[in-house]
Amino acid sequence: MAPRRPPATEDGDAARHQARVTRLRLFRSGELTTKVFGDRFWLSYAQARRFIICGGALRRPGPSPLFSSDEEHLLAKYLVVNATLGRGLSQDALTRVCASYLAELSPERQAAPRARFNGSLSHGNSWVNGLLSRH
Repeated sequence: MAPRRPPATEDGDAARHQARVTRLRLFRSGELTTKVFGDRFWLSYAQARRFIICGGALRRPGPSPLFSSDEEHLLAKYLVVNATLGRGLSQDALTRVCASYLAELSPERQAAPRARFNGSLSHGNSWVNGLLSRH
């Protein structure tokens, strides 16, 4: 297991990221292994591997979230309150609730869901399963 990481500071994190990107060239030339790369920068093997595969990208791959974290927490709280009252929601009902919420947003905020869901504001079951697994 990698040693504990020192406390984060903004300058320290930026400098550490820059050093990682610089060392990434050494890895690609074959002078470093994934394990040594991870040990040197206090990363687990999986984190080092993802950093190397993504070419030093800080963000995880994949589409950006539809809702902010506050909106997702509010939706999760809505689910808990309804379950407490005995009105458990099915996946279809949750999809309708999310679609009605998205319909109330501005057209700019509706653009991303419409692009992701083929012009519709209704989510699919995989999106609902992802939401429920996060909360």
